[in-house]
Amino acid sequence: MTPKPGNAPDPDSDELTPEQERIVKRVRRLSVVSAIIFSIAMPVLLSAIIYRIVKSPAAPEGVIEASAAMPEGGRVTGTSLGEGRLAVTVEHAGGTRIILFDAATLEVAGTLDLD
Repeated sequence: MTPKPGNAPDPDSDELTPEQERIVKRVRRLSVVSAIIFSIAMPVLLSAIIYRIVKSPAAPEGVIEASAAMPEGGRVTGTSLGEGRLAVTVEHAGGTRIILFDAATLEVAGTLDLD
């Protein structure tokens, strides 16, 4: 084997230079750290997903039917759902009325007349 000019390493050699050995050691260390973090994070993530599925509120069984009296000639112009309340906006000849329902039971929780 003839020596390379300028102390260049032989590309066919299986031996690593000290600099290459440090890089390989660093990559191995990063791989181990990454695997440890992954092995801790994955069960935590799966536990959180399972917890949210198990602890989510159950959907009401069956269909809930309800009716509310509407003013003469009234028509529904909008609905909104939030914080356990269903708001139904009804326009009629005398103005606008907002009827609030409890979202779980569909009982009338209140009305607001906007004349």
